[in-house]
Amino acid sequence: MAAAVGAACRGIGFAVLPHDLIDGRVHSLALEEGRTQHGRLFPRLVLDALAPKRVVVEIDGARRPATRVP
Repeated sequence: MAAAVGAACRGIGFAVLPHDLIDGRVHSLALEEGRTQHGRLFPRLVLDALAPKRVVVEIDGARRPATRVP
């Protein structure tokens, strides 16, 4: 089952990668444990899109805009 979950994660990751924008949104994929109503465990893939944060940093005495990517 681990191989199947790994393949699914890679497939989804490669599918959304072209849609990531460094200054727009970045996708993340997490693997979580889920439980059925009868208590059985199952793998749950959680896909999320996060907005990067614009910050100002100081480099060599000069303030510059930077993008903090989640």
